[in-house]
Amino acid sequence: MSNLFEIQDFRVKDQDAELLKNFSLEVQKGEVITIVGQEGSGKNAIINGLIGKLPVEGKLFHMGQLIPFRLYDLKKNKIEIINQKPRLLENLSVSENLFLDTSYKKNQSIFYFKRKTQRIVEEILKKYNLNLSPEMKVGDLTLEEKKNLAFVRAFSVNPDVLILYEPAENISLSSLMNLHNMIRTHKKEGKSVIYITKQWEDALRIADKIAILNEGEITEILDSQEVKNNPKKLINKIMGINSDDNNVNPEESQLIESVFEAAEYLTSEYELDDLMKLLAKNAAKAMKAEACGISLMDEDTNAIIDKAFYKRNKNVEVEPNESEILNLIGDEKVYYFSKRDRGFEKFFKINKDINSFICVPLYIRSRLSGIIHIYYKEVYIYSEEEIKYLETIAHQAALAIHDTRLVGSSVLLQESHHRIKNNLQSIISLMSLYKMSNKKDSRKDVIEMLDDLMSKIKSIAAVHDLLSKDKLGRSIINLKEMITKIVKFMSSTREETKFNFELDDIFVSYSKASAIALVVNELVTNSLKYAFVGKENGEITIISKFDNESIKLVISDNGVGFPQNFDIQNTQGLGLSIVYSIVTKQLNGEIYVESANGAKVRIRIPVKQISKNISIEEMEKI
Repeated sequence: MSNLFEIQDFRVKDQDAELLKNFSLEVQKGEVITIVGQEGSGKNAIINGLIGKLPVEGKLFHMGQLIPFRLYDLKKNKIEIINQKPRLLENLSVSENLFLDTSYKKNQSIFYFKRKTQRIVEEILKKYNLNLSPEMKVGDLTLEEKKNLAFVRAFSVNPDVLILYEPAENISLSSLMNLHNMIRTHKKEGKSVIYITKQWEDALRIADKIAILNEGEITEILDSQEVKNNPKKLINKIMGINSDDNNVNPEESQLIESVFEAAEYLTSEYELDDLMKLLAKNAAKAMKAEACGISLMDEDTNAIIDKAFYKRNKNVEVEPNESEILNLIGDEKVYYFSKRDRGFEKFFKINKDINSFICVPLYIRSRLSGIIHIYYKEVYIYSEEEIKYLETIAHQAALAIHDTRLVGSSVLLQESHHRIKNNLQSIISLMSLYKMSNKKDSRKDVIEMLDDLMSKIKSIAAVHDLLSKDKLGRSIINLKEMITKIVKFMSSTREETKFNFELDDIFVSYSKASAIALVVNELVTNSLKYAFVGKENGEITIISKFDNESIKLVISDNGVGFPQNFDIQNTQGLGLSIVYSIVTKQLNGEIYVESANGAKVRIRIPVKQISKNISIEEMEKI
């Protein structure tokens, strides 16, 4: 098979210094080759020699045809180079930079109508996942945005060979992952990439072959699979260490023992929380890591719904930001990041000790349902064998979590009986309160009281409706869905009132959800009944956010506001008395009211507090 791209006996000189010597490289179609070398190894000389900036000797071939070492001839033969600093026309727009180069490569006229130009550019930006305005001047872009634009421009002309020099510098991890995806797509289309870098981690991520550059020479070309099985060999070669002791010992017996121990846990009848803690501890032990976390997510919203975190040393200061980690999860089996990656710290809420981590996705029924993340104090070099064990643990964990959820579904009927009993008790308590209130003041409208009671029962029913529709049989509720559902049936007869929502996906236990449902119902009812007297229409805003281990709930309207000197602790109103008692006693939270352009109620509910049911006796004291 003829080579797509080949360099023979390449020598580059700068005055009397020989920067490259005996440099030869062959690249096949659909192949990604990384050239890895330390600072001063000759990486920059490769680029300067290819474009003719420095004196060279040797031969350069494209599809068997000899071509000169000149930038013009490289582009003419569908070979693109992206240097460390992108070469763009700063005074022109993103659109102009993209379109001029694209039209040149496709032999198209550059004199298009503006509308057609914009359409083509928008298609290119969308294809390569680059979120930039086509009209923005390149001079106004950040260095990272300029590099991303240069990447997209190079890929958009569909070169046979793309040569990238230190592409990971000055870009974030999300941009780097996007670049890697572009490279994989380019490879699938039968095109090739030469990736020149000092970042050996990138070589492990994307390369088919890894060429070691040392003191101006390619000392060895390694197959990527060989390196993944023995990564220590790569480091030794990069550093120029000639050692026969390159056989890494992953202590297979200990790893196998850890996997079997994990399997034993997984087949036992553990509760889900206990199971996750055991898995995290076992994975940390198997991988000889400082810490391990397991995070489960809601498959529809990607919100974290459960997690366990284990530290082998309690003094290690680290708290991961699972949401940021989840944002980068795609189709890869394993993700590896180190302090050398720009933007590394965004994956942590607190980090004083960790310098690298590995992440493996958890798939349940072919859907991403969580992650296992392993943390190290050092820049860890993992072997392919170790990753196989971690993938095995991840696979077993997914099966066990799925089985635990099925067990939960099998006892759901029994649990439902318990829930119904508790809620009937709550309804009886509410009816008793309304009965006592009517005795104290018989002038109250009985129909209105019954409507209020029915509204509260519907709020509890909304919680049960969401539980019944949960395919995984979990005893958790998404507050966003619950609040939306409650307001929907409350507003159906009040079309003149506008509702505004700012709702996060917040998952809480069934008992908390039922209590919050009653609070939301009462506060919205209060606004609908009293806020807009004498007004044709009004607005009610509901905000639900998660912050600092607490739920922040704000319900406000633009009506008449609370009466002067209103005190919710000593209110005579039955509904707001119930709200105050639920928030402070059952939810162990705090509640504040204010009148500013209407009524506003602010509630803070600590998420980790254990809910306690209010007894009939306590409610009768309100």
